[in-house]
Amino acid sequence: MDAVDVAQIELERAAERAAQARQQAAAQRAAVVSADECVECLNLIPSARQLAIPGVQTCVDCQSLIERGVL
Repeated sequence: MDAVDVAQIELERAAERAAQARQQAAAQRAAVVSADECVECLNLIPSARQLAIPGVQTCVDCQSLIERGVL
C-alpha cells in the first residue's frame, strides 16, 4: 500500500465521519419540537413551515427581521 492508497482511505473515512455527523445533526434537529406560535409575535406558525424546519420557533416575517438584524 503506497501513500496514495493511504490518503484515499483517510479521505473515505473523513467523508464517512462527515456524513454520520450530518445525520446526527439532522436527527437532533428533528427531535426538537417546533413551536405552534412564533416566540416573537405570537402569530401561528403554519404546519408546512414546522415540517420544513424542525424545531422552528419563529414565523417567516420575524425570522426575516432577525436575519436582517432588526429583531
